[in-house]
Amino acid sequence: MMVSRSRRSVLALGLALLLGGCLDDGGPKDLTEQDFEKAALTVKGNLTYRERIALPKGAQAEVLLTDATLDKPLAMDRVAVDGQVPIPFQLSMRAEDILKGHQYALSAHIQLADGTLVFHSKEDRLIDPFGLEIVTLRLYRTEP
Repeated sequence: MMVSRSRRSVLALGLALLLGGCLDDGGPKDLTEQDFEKAALTVKGNLTYRERIALPKGAQAEVLLTDATLDKPLAMDRVAVDGQVPIPFQLSMRAEDILKGHQYALSAHIQLADGTLVFHSKEDRLIDPFGLEIVTLRLYRTEP
């Protein structure tokens, strides 16, 4: 059976596209150990508190991510607070700092421009640094 040159080219192109689709499903690629160590991880979330009060100008929120197993800080975000909650935050860290079998925790507080602490987290919130969910961290009023 004779197949014309143009038809053979079309068949070859179709076969290449078909095989290419089998090789790459568009999903996540396997990272080499070096790629993993270079990668950055990001934890995103919001701070909130129950009281219905706006914070004065100059207030700042500080969020800290620690390796709870080693009690070692990994990342911190300072956010200027513009009024009301929720207060978004974003922490970035090196993937190489995330160790298998360790626990990771978030804590936060809000202070006024003069340094007065007004809200704080009562306990550290354990998180999965590889998780994709947005973390909500509830803060509590600091008693004078």
